[in-house]
Amino acid sequence: MYKPLDIALISIFAGLMYIFTLLPGIPIVGGRGKIEIAVSLTPIYGILLGPWRGGLATLLGFLIAVISPPGTPNIFSALMIIPPTTSTIISGLIVGKKFLKIEGWVFASIIQAFLILLWYLNDIGINAPLYPIIHISALILLIFFNSRLKRYLDSNIFIKRFTSVFITSLNGILSDHMSGNLIFIHSIGLFISLKTISKWLKALGLPNISSLFMYMLPISIIERISLTILATTIGLPIYLTLHKTKYWKTIRSQ
Repeated sequence: MYKPLDIALISIFAGLMYIFTLLPGIPIVGGRGKIEIAVSLTPIYGILLGPWRGGLATLLGFLIAVISPPGTPNIFSALMIIPPTTSTIISGLIVGKKFLKIEGWVFASIIQAFLILLWYLNDIGINAPLYPIIHISALILLIFFNSRLKRYLDSNIFIKRFTSVFITSLNGILSDHMSGNLIFIHSIGLFISLKTISKWLKALGLPNISSLFMYMLPISIIERISLTILATTIGLPIYLTLHKTKYWKTIRSQ
């Protein structure tokens, strides 16, 4: 059961997330909408608040953004709250406490692997087999560093702290990316019309949706690494500041 401190933290950080969603984002190539700069905050929430408090704060922040102007309250927009929430949960698991007596990075690895597997369980993913290359690379890094990422975060050596925040943020942001792609794919014909997709493909001179993803691969890699760098640039100084306070000890003890 959440305590008053938890409720206060969730409320404050949810409001902050909503404010960040109002910032100009990165335009989506070939379509409408934007990639939220707020996505760069999602792994930071996991690192600072843990998977459950951080995840709830992220979920509420994006929910407010969807139902409040200038949001677009519809089923697809509601589904797109899942990716950033997933990012926060995965990041929080990586550097958080054990869950069910199992290291959090193990759960995070399983979720990442499951998302990658889902990519190959549909025709679009099968015809774009190289698309998850950066996701697979991030998963390999996570497995290689495993529980060291948690220890590195509490280290007094700057490079270890940087490595922890960077790899944790990378995995969080890429889980957001892959889950968003999967929701997009399975929304075609349901919440996104085939006519709209055809217009996108025609405008880009592409034959099918798989080719659209491969066309977007270099852009996606640059975009997600940039968001990871931004998350690290913002998150590491905040962590280094809070690490010295009673706040951090209180949060980490719960």
